[in-house]
Amino acid sequence: ALSASGVAKNLHLFADSKLAFGYAFAVENVQFHGYRGVPALNNAGGQIWGDSRNIGLMVHGEDMTMLFPDLFKDEWQLDSAEGELSLIIRPGYVALRGENIVAVRGDSTITGEFATTRPQAKYEQRVAATVQVDTAGLDHGQSYVPYKLSPGLYNWLKTAPEKGRFDNVELALQSQIHVLPERKFDRRFELLGDFSSVQVR
Repeated sequence: ALSASGVAKNLHLFADSKLAFGYAFAVENVQFHGYRGVPALNNAGGQIWGDSRNIGLMVHGEDMTMLFPDLFKDEWQLDSAEGELSLIIRPGYVALRGENIVAVRGDSTITGEFATTRPQAKYEQRVAATVQVDTAGLDHGQSYVPYKLSPGLYNWLKTAPEKGRFDNVELALQSQIHVLPERKFDRRFELLGDFSSVQVR
């Protein structure tokens, strides 16, 4: 579960014959665990609005942490971040989309978007993400490696480079969250970038 906590302000409720009901409010000091594609956040703020079937979030914050548990093992400590999230809830189905995400991490600027769909059928659950990083040192750069890769490739990307710098990095992932052994090619990953002073063991 999300185990969400925070401070809500300026709550507005409304109702009409078509929508049934809706709400909007501002939040501060938000914390929640990653769940069904929702990233884990700590020390975030923003605005939330929605109804019984749809939720929209405009998130922003400074000195916050973010973790995408379905994509990355490493938590990101961010100087600042903002983005838009939309959550669709239906019986037996959840979908989440993140857009216009911009974050600052040290001397790096990160932009990206992601989407995940979670029907009840385990092997039909999917995730897609694109991430762009203008510049990053080795320690930060390796934290952007998704663990949904094959174990051999993931371990090589995480351990083989010993030093170096990465610029103009673009990462794209399209994958089923759970992959049957006979369908191992249902995960697609692309990594592009400029590398300098890289030393590989």
